[in-house]
Amino acid sequence: MVGMSEEKGAYGTLKDSTYDRFHKMAIAPLIDSSEEMGRLFPDSITFGALLLYIITQNISFGVLTLFFLETSLLHRVIAFIYEKAYGKPPATDKLDDVLIKCRSGFKAPRKEFERIFSRDRYPSIPIFFWGSLVSYMAGSNYSFAQVLTKMNQQWWPRTTFAIIGIVFLTALFMIGRISKCDSISELMFALITGIIAGILLYFINVNLFGLEALNFNGLPIVINKTDKGSNIYVCAPPLTG
Repeated sequence: MVGMSEEKGAYGTLKDSTYDRFHKMAIAPLIDSSEEMGRLFPDSITFGALLLYIITQNISFGVLTLFFLETSLLHRVIAFIYEKAYGKPPATDKLDDVLIKCRSGFKAPRKEFERIFSRDRYPSIPIFFWGSLVSYMAGSNYSFAQVLTKMNQQWWPRTTFAIIGIVFLTALFMIGRISKCDSISELMFALITGIIAGILLYFINVNLFGLEALNFNGLPIVINKTDKGSNIYVCAPPLTG
């Protein structure tokens, strides 16, 4: 029988112990994958939305792609105003490998980072995009809240679970950025301005493209024919003589 190593493994346990092997096989890959998904945001979800729109021709995914481009433009505007008012933030003293890990989006295998979004401007662009996306999706859920209540009692809890998921993921995302990349003040500023930007873009897009542009779940849209003055037809069984 092969004995365990006396070296320390995961979280202080002995190396090659049962927990250490389980950590290497399951927990460590899960953590690494989660961190990589966070680092690829928002490029990954932007190109993913564009791909879904091309495949499905669903207008909501097309408008979502446009929404991310609008968010990028607003981030540039806020960064420009901040730099004119307070100057550029001081350069960080983090090591190069930490800087690379903190850079969001797809990375090129050299010093240049070609992306469609600006990466090094204040405030934190991942949190800004996340705040904008959260408020945009919250607006979508609010727009279809009446539909969910009328369909069935089993549908309404989806809104509650969506809110819980948003709060939980936001907390995890911010904890990950605070522990390695950004300060609390920058993250709070990015989150608040992102939420405001998402609310603004929600009203713009829903007025430009209609409610169907926010229908990510493919729900039916409730129309009040009485208010619109449309005819109402009722199907009745045939009369028997």
